[in-house]
Amino acid sequence: IFENWVLGRRKAVWFSCSADLMVDATRDMIDIGAGNIPMFNLRDFKKGAKLFTKDGLKGGCVMFCTYALLVGEDRYEQLQAWLGDEFDGVLIFDEAHRCKNSGTTKVKGGPQEDLAGGGREVTVGGSKTAQRVIELQMDCPSARVVYVSATGACAPRHLEFMRRLELWGDGTAFDDFSSFETAISKG
Repeated sequence: IFENWVLGRRKAVWFSCSADLMVDATRDMIDIGAGNIPMFNLRDFKKGAKLFTKDGLKGGCVMFCTYALLVGEDRYEQLQAWLGDEFDGVLIFDEAHRCKNSGTTKVKGGPQEDLAGGGREVTVGGSKTAQRVIELQMDCPSARVVYVSATGACAPRHLEFMRRLELWGDGTAFDDFSSFETAISKG
C-alpha cells in the first residue's frame, strides 16, 4: 500500500475476516511509516451511499472491508463505484484462507460459451466469499493483488481464488485451473 501510495495510486482495499482487525491494520501502517494514509471502515458508511468523507476521499485512502460485507450485493456495488473502472491500486486479501472454497469455474455468456467468444468465467458452487473475491479480481483487472495467510492450502483446489498468481491460463504451462489442479495433485 505504502509503495503504491508514493507512486500515486491512492486507493486501496484491505479485506479481512473481522472488523476488529482494522486496529491491527492501522497499527501495521503506522509501524512502516505510513500512518499518514487515511483508513476508513466500509461498515461506517451507509449502504448504497457514495463513499465520501469531509475531503471527499479525493486524496485517496485505504478502505477496510470484511469478507462478510464484501458478499453483500449493495456493498459490492458501493465499493466498485468508489474504485471506478480504472482502479489500479492494491487489493489485500488478509486471512486469505477464508476464500479457499471457490467451487467450480465455468464459462458462460458468450456466443460460443468461451472466453474468446465474449463469455465470462463464473464460479458455480463454493462459498459466497470465494466467488466474490474471484469476481472482484476479474472486475479490477489492473489492480495489484496481495494474498496474506498464515494458514497454508492443504489441497490444490484451495488455490483457485488466487487468480493473480498466474500459475494457470495464457502463457503458463496449464491452460486452466483444472489442468493445474490435476497436475499438482498427481505430484
